[in-house]
Amino acid sequence: MIKLTLVAIWIILCAILFLSVNIYAIFHILGFNRRTPPPKPIVVPNMSIDEMERIVQRKESSIGDLRNVLEALIARPAIEPKKDGKTGKTAKRALDLVFTMAGHKSMTDALRGDMYSRLSAANPSYAKDFDRAQARR
Repeated sequence: MIKLTLVAIWIILCAILFLSVNIYAIFHILGFNRRTPPPKPIVVPNMSIDEMERIVQRKESSIGDLRNVLEALIARPAIEPKKDGKTGKTAKRALDLVFTMAGHKSMTDALRGDMYSRLSAANPSYAKDFDRAQARR
């Protein structure tokens, strides 16, 4: 009687193992295992500083437009560093763009914080200016 019980348990365990291996193989072959899609590459828009200024100065610009301007601004070469504590003419134009964009009505706090942190990392000589501007908000 004990041998018969042990054989029955062994047959049941083998059947469960057989079924689970086959079910796993079927799901794997048919592609039921969900894979996360690969991340979309970030497309950096190639725009001039004039285009960026036009987008930022338009009141109707959306948050997506502002994100594109931010990506294009960060993709550009770094803002000209300060010389003897003074800001150059080309740097003033870029800084005006940044501070105008920070005050845009479509700008969110999260995007503003991201903008200041990324620009501070890319332009360490202006980090204090960006920190001061962010603290004012």
